[in-house]
Amino acid sequence: MHNYDVVIIGGGVIGLMAAYYLSDKGVNVCIFDKNEQSKQTINSWGFIRQQLRKKEQLYLSLISLNEWDILNYKSNNEIQYKKPGLSYFFKSNELKAVTDWNNSSKSFSCNNILLHPESGCDVFRLTTMNDGTVNPFGVYEFLNREIIRRKIPIIYDDYNLSRMNNSYLIQTKKERFNSKYLIISAGSGSRSILYELGIDIPMMTCLISSIYANNKYSFNENFVKNGLIIKKNTNNIMIGDNSSIGIILNRYNISSYLKYSKLINPNIRKKFFWRESNLSQHKYNKWLFNSIEYRRIISAASRLFNDNIECIQTCTALMDIMPDENPIIDIIDNDHILIATGFSGSGLTIAPAVGIILSEIITGDRSKFNVINKHRHFSISRFLT
Repeated sequence: MHNYDVVIIGGGVIGLMAAYYLSDKGVNVCIFDKNEQSKQTINSWGFIRQQLRKKEQLYLSLISLNEWDILNYKSNNEIQYKKPGLSYFFKSNELKAVTDWNNSSKSFSCNNILLHPESGCDVFRLTTMNDGTVNPFGVYEFLNREIIRRKIPIIYDDYNLSRMNNSYLIQTKKERFNSKYLIISAGSGSRSILYELGIDIPMMTCLISSIYANNKYSFNENFVKNGLIIKKNTNNIMIGDNSSIGIILNRYNISSYLKYSKLINPNIRKKFFWRESNLSQHKYNKWLFNSIEYRRIISAASRLFNDNIECIQTCTALMDIMPDENPIIDIIDNDHILIATGFSGSGLTIAPAVGIILSEIITGDRSKFNVINKHRHFSISRFLT
């Protein structure tokens, strides 16, 4: 039996940051993960921004901005933290929403500027001077090296999780682990993990439709230079990526969010998850897009380019997403389970702050935790079934 103070389930940037700060406080910690650490972090663009963030995340991002500076120094600039400032452009009909955010963010001392056309801009622009970037792979390399140096074990084996008296038992085929505290930071996988302990947290499912096309197409003005586009309307968000090997377009069907109270049958999920096929085989695979969904994404994609798009492959998936109303950090089960997940792409920005707060909650040093609680960015909820 291996005994630990804290077991962290999920080796993304949140889990690694939590382990880093817990280790700083002398806490004996172990990490359970899948076979790819910080996959989402490495794939991110590395923006560390406060601008246009929800209030639930804004204060955390401000804490993290200062902490990234410290971590960059400790990593000998491996993280490559920079503060060039970031600007967001928007249309005139979006002015009220952006102005409202700008006014509400003043209580958080955000260093942002709203520029108007008379200032020399063609469109309205919001600039936050302190926003910056990091090198996502550098963050992973630094944290991974620190985990190894501090001799924090990372377990990749399949496991079963259960309660045992006033602690938790994590059992693999070969070993048993006991821990007083659990930190669940496994992204959308957190729900199924917690469900084994009788804890049911809200979650939604989103239908993703994707096409893969040749890269022979020229781009119109809707496709920005760095290859990323976000098209929004009431029904979907589309994100495109232009790479050397081709064009991938993903359509996130927001209107098909499925709220559910129980876990979806895993056998059904397997039939949907990343079924992929050549276009020529499309009509023979009933689990690919239905004809309406397929026509929608082709039509939307064709408007982005100056030529009719030629598909090579198509695929569809169901992706679990944490609802926005979920607390950023949950404490449940008599303060012994901490849930830190569902940041919707914001994990890299707020990871240092979340890691600090998790360590302070467990060790009882709640200086920053009390501030967060005052700003209603921390909440305790009970989802026991």
